[in-house]
Amino acid sequence: MEALLLAKDVSNWCFIKNLDMIFHQQYTCPMVLKEINMDTNLVLLSIKDLTNKNKNRIDCTDYGNVYSGVVLGREHNIYSVLLDNIWIEVKVDSDAALSIGERVNVLKASSMSFVTISNVSS
Repeated sequence: MEALLLAKDVSNWCFIKNLDMIFHQQYTCPMVLKEINMDTNLVLLSIKDLTNKNKNRIDCTDYGNVYSGVVLGREHNIYSVLLDNIWIEVKVDSDAALSIGERVNVLKASSMSFVTISNVSS
């Protein structure tokens, strides 16, 4: 049996060009079993289904708290970040250029958006 994660099953907001960039530093996260095909011995996995199931967890995040995660991609200068241990995908604004697969610390800025720590004014 072979397990496969397709690029289309990673992010809700951005196109994933290269999965290797996300997982190159042996990053691990839980994934949902999307489909099991016994005829082809193939298991399809999904991070997108996981984050969709966890959407309500954004209400558990608090203003002023710092969260860590990994950059999944970028769309129009807004980064998509998968938050560790909460397993939700959030939009992150950053003045700095971030790389796909980069580990980042983010701060909750509004009910649905986050900023990188370097974007917080003193």
